[in-house]
Amino acid sequence: MKKSKLFTAIFAIILAGVVFAQPLAANETSTIRVSGAASVTMAPDVAGVSFRAITTDDDRQVAITDNNNLMADILQILRQHGVEDDDMRTSAFSVWPHFENVRVCNYDVYGRRYGRWRNVQTGY
Repeated sequence: MKKSKLFTAIFAIILAGVVFAQPLAANETSTIRVSGAASVTMAPDVAGVSFRAITTDDDRQVAITDNNNLMADILQILRQHGVEDDDMRTSAFSVWPHFENVRVCNYDVYGRRYGRWRNVQTGY
């Protein structure tokens, strides 16, 4: 009997709360405010570099060969400093003539590469 009276009392309180609850007015709003902050500090472990080589010669093929040789030397230096071949790529290569009046006077060759170092060790 005590359990049913207790249940009836709890039910009556809940029912009264539902019946007499006032809805929000049109100009009132419910608000939930959340704030927080975070910070992460870590040493960088990847570095990228972009570089270009520009060569010029009267002969187009000589300008291309000079550019290729210069780029090969730069790539070899990057390999010696730990950059792997998979982390290097050509991002641009172009050849264009220079004109004086109507005749070609020389050729410019432009090559650009990108390299990425992994597991970079830093120190200050």
